[in-house]
Amino acid sequence: MQRISFTNARGTVISFDNFPPYYLWKIDRTGLPEVTTIKTQTVGQSGYTFHGNLFESREVKVTGHVFGRAGLEAFYGFRRRLNDVLNPLLGPGELVYQNSYGVWKIPAFANAAPYEDRIGPSQTLNIIFECPSPFWRSMEASIASLAYIYGGLRFPVRLPNRFGAFGYQAFIDNGSDVETPIEMTIDGGSSNPIIINETTGDFIKLAKHVNVGEQLFINTDTENLEVSLIYVDPATNGRVRENAYGYLTNDSRLFRLARGLNRLRFMSDDENRNVRITIRFYKLYVGV
Repeated sequence: MQRISFTNARGTVISFDNFPPYYLWKIDRTGLPEVTTIKTQTVGQSGYTFHGNLFESREVKVTGHVFGRAGLEAFYGFRRRLNDVLNPLLGPGELVYQNSYGVWKIPAFANAAPYEDRIGPSQTLNIIFECPSPFWRSMEASIASLAYIYGGLRFPVRLPNRFGAFGYQAFIDNGSDVETPIEMTIDGGSSNPIIINETTGDFIKLAKHVNVGEQLFINTDTENLEVSLIYVDPATNGRVRENAYGYLTNDSRLFRLARGLNRLRFMSDDENRNVRITIRFYKLYVGV
């Protein structure tokens, strides 16, 4: 069983499966995307020196049929609706692919959708979906909270300040095929907050006192990098989202979760025990 659906930027959905008016015949290019090898070759060197591989953007090809069971008028109406939903000028939407093993999604837009020969109220259609990111995502986000702990702490990195013997920790299992960006929210107030991935040695620290009632939000996705302070303006009672990127220390790194088990810790200078730290991420897959 295979099924694929596309939701455009306006929230309109169109699906290809075993039911009219849009039949799915086959779907291609859901596996490993194309790879670019980073390499150097010196004069006189046989072969090359390998430095790494990078995935290129992904193209997903959907072949199906448009069928107007009620006749040509219905057929052309379905075709017109398809063109409207797939309009690439709307920007990226979301492509969802399902088979007998599971369901995944990926940001995408229609690059081309040429029609082939028509037989009565039925016509073959080939749609090329371009995906800026090569990675398929899990449908639901994984969510973890950091729990408060007691006792002395040791770290594999040198931190810019000394902290008290307290903190929060969580073990997060990233079952992705690759390292994964995170979204993190910190509520409850903190002074010079720091979040450390002890698995990789990377950390994020802000030289900032965050008041109780303010929320710190961090997104480490390269396409949506964000460090924001969120609070309510007492003058307008409106919600304000202030850019807090400038509060990051120079040695901070907006890290991702490594593949497998990650040990995360959070601390602050004021030893606040009422902080709530939530980590949210989607598992990423190189092919499905």
